[in-house]
Amino acid sequence: MKLHSCTPSSLVLLLSLASAPAAVLSNPAISNVSSEFSGAFAAAFLFDGNPTFGAPTGQGNQWAGAGVGPHTISFDFGSAKTIGYIGYAQRAGSIATTDKVTSIQFTWSNTPDFSVSTTSSLTVTNTANNSFWAYDLGAPFNAQYVRAVFTGNGGNPGGSELRFFEPARTALPRPTIIGTPSQFSAAFAASNLFDGVGDAGLRANNNQWAGAGVGPHSIDFDFGGLGVSLNALGYAQRAGDNPALDKVTSIDLFLSDTAGVFAPTPTTSLTITNTSNPDFTEYSLGGSFAGRYLRAVFNGTGGNPGGSELRFYGTPVPEVSSAFLVSLAGSALALRRRRSR
Repeated sequence: MKLHSCTPSSLVLLLSLASAPAAVLSNPAISNVSSEFSGAFAAAFLFDGNPTFGAPTGQGNQWAGAGVGPHTISFDFGSAKTIGYIGYAQRAGSIATTDKVTSIQFTWSNTPDFSVSTTSSLTVTNTANNSFWAYDLGAPFNAQYVRAVFTGNGGNPGGSELRFFEPARTALPRPTIIGTPSQFSAAFAASNLFDGVGDAGLRANNNQWAGAGVGPHSIDFDFGGLGVSLNALGYAQRAGDNPALDKVTSIDLFLSDTAGVFAPTPTTSLTITNTSNPDFTEYSLGGSFAGRYLRAVFNGTGGNPGGSELRFYGTPVPEVSSAFLVSLAGSALALRRRRSR
């Protein structure tokens, strides 16, 4: 049994931000560093610039550890913060293949000695340049103290800028892709919609998906269980070889309780207007739309329209508990008995 909210069967929406962008946190104090950092490449230089996502400018001075490392820096935010993303820019480096950080291991704690802590790791992929990119930590972490271990593949690995971001909102679990048309190549697979950063205002550093030809291109998703109630969507365009053509201009959303069976008209349609850049933007759907299965039809104006990231927001439809069903059956039996008297 599923309860559906009452919403118009078809609604065309213009751009509507669903939430404020992910906020950058104040830079933490550096509480401890390993001994490999020299004055000319001090760890403090991680916070001395004014970086912009996707750009190699504003990176300030470089920091670097002497030797291959790993190199460790500990931070103190002063109080517990919720952290969902980082922004990172590589050092320019005299040897591009070795003087870059390839991974960062974080230890998150609210105790200064890290006696109670959680560890996570991420791969730093922008090793070809020193542009500033956002990276998804995979889950939000609540911590006052952070220990970061930077690893490279030789040389003197280091970087230019590091920032911590609180998550703007929590997305629904990513649905399973259960059907795509034949227009998607391996290099631009539909699964690339979920392989990078997805939070308002952050620029995705990830693979792109794109359909071959003008489309429309459709993808079917399964949220599992009893489904979800959707009220917002987040989307990042592909960078694209032709910005005027290789972008998605609207998405038609068809929701259903039955796989592969959808109404002829969309449940709701969303106009995507951020066609000039690949920043992740959140959009309100203007209501709640329920279903387990979703068919998303992506429309463009030509070229090979596609995107970088997609996220869904709303609430899962809860499973009906067995205790509730037993209670409901008992109530029905009692009612029948009363009626039979």
